[in-house]
Amino acid sequence: EAAATADLVRQEIRLHQRRHAEILATPEPSRRASERTRQRLSRLRLRATIERGASPSGVDALVERLDAGKATPDDLHLLCLHGETRIAANDTAGAAALGERVERAIEAAGDDRLLTAALANRIALAGRSGDAPGARRALARLVALTAGSRPLAEIVAMNVRRARLEEDPTSEAARAAWLRAAFAWLAFEPFEAFPATAVETVLGTASVPRAQIDQGISETITKALGRAQPSDTKGEELLPAVHFRRSGIADPERLIGGHGVALLWSRQMDWVPPSPFRQQLLGVAWSIFRRIHPEGEAREGTIIVDDNLGDDLPATREAALAVALRLGVPEVRFGRERIAIDAASRPRLAADLRIGLSPAVSGLSGPGEAPIVRFRRRFADLALNGEEAAAVASLRDGSRMPLGTLAVLTGRPLAETEKMMRGLEAKRIVVIALAPPRGEVAASAARSPAPGSSSGSA
Repeated sequence: EAAATADLVRQEIRLHQRRHAEILATPEPSRRASERTRQRLSRLRLRATIERGASPSGVDALVERLDAGKATPDDLHLLCLHGETRIAANDTAGAAALGERVERAIEAAGDDRLLTAALANRIALAGRSGDAPGARRALARLVALTAGSRPLAEIVAMNVRRARLEEDPTSEAARAAWLRAAFAWLAFEPFEAFPATAVETVLGTASVPRAQIDQGISETITKALGRAQPSDTKGEELLPAVHFRRSGIADPERLIGGHGVALLWSRQMDWVPPSPFRQQLLGVAWSIFRRIHPEGEAREGTIIVDDNLGDDLPATREAALAVALRLGVPEVRFGRERIAIDAASRPRLAADLRIGLSPAVSGLSGPGEAPIVRFRRRFADLALNGEEAAAVASLRDGSRMPLGTLAVLTGRPLAETEKMMRGLEAKRIVVIALAPPRGEVAASAARSPAPGSSSGSA
């Protein structure tokens, strides 16, 4: 049993590194190993075979259980992987027929984690079939499903999908999506850990040696940015360092940007020499970024990428201000507008904050005084009690409540209410957004893009 368990660990590592041939070359476990361990090893072998693009006999058993209504979540996951490889092999008819049945089973089970993979397959299948409207509809569902729970790699992949599905590749929406993808990718470290599913989204194949991922993705986004908007980058221009916001990174002094993307900035230089491929991408991305943020004064220093708590890089004035309020950034420069956030202006801005359940939350269960917060994916369910439970219970109807109203309901001062809600925000239970100025609401509705088109942060 000990030897089989050690094999299990080694096989899982090989699977993560996509060393499929080594998995399949490993001898079968001893019959003295437990049935559970042997089954897990067998499933790993089956998954490795599927990911190599083969159609092993084990898939037939998965399909039989699917048709009988007895497929387990693990079965459905393997069938999603099988569908992905069929699409890559241009077996669109077979992938479509299987995909519809798998998606129905996943929706019946209410498993949002698996639905993410099924929708990704639907987007790829629609793309292969030339069904751009179908791909946009599936992408809209995927964006809504993963909002508030996207890691940085998914943000890169999402924006690449958005940009490619724009009808006009030179549109403002396409350029903004490529720009968000660029800065998210530049902040991703180490590049060798970029997930295979995201690699496939960007490059069209996951069969890329780890050492070549940086070059492949950097060059792909650089070329796409050049098509979306030619830049005037100069080789001698000073460029900032780019990092993902985390502990150990300098505190941001300013949030800068314009419509499409906003970034944190610190004058403290935290420079790590990038690869030539990333250096070229940074030069192009920075040149385009400076066109939407013409205020300058940020050539040297460090750009800090914030994922807006698993949503996307902030893309609007309101999203930028909300990030600045959350992080305590003292100044926002959006386009040509300069907004100071100090002791005098912060209460006024905070009065426009709206609180709602995070899109990462699938629902609340249990009594109002002790609800269980259930997440769509990635996060474990959480039990609440006390004042937090009372505050969250008031948001059950899905509406967004002004911070002041919530303060009245909780019987706390405004500042204390915001502090409590920030704690819930960090746990991905609530979202705290800034309402647009009243005069802009009607205009914003009139400018809303057609369904399926990109409009910035999701």
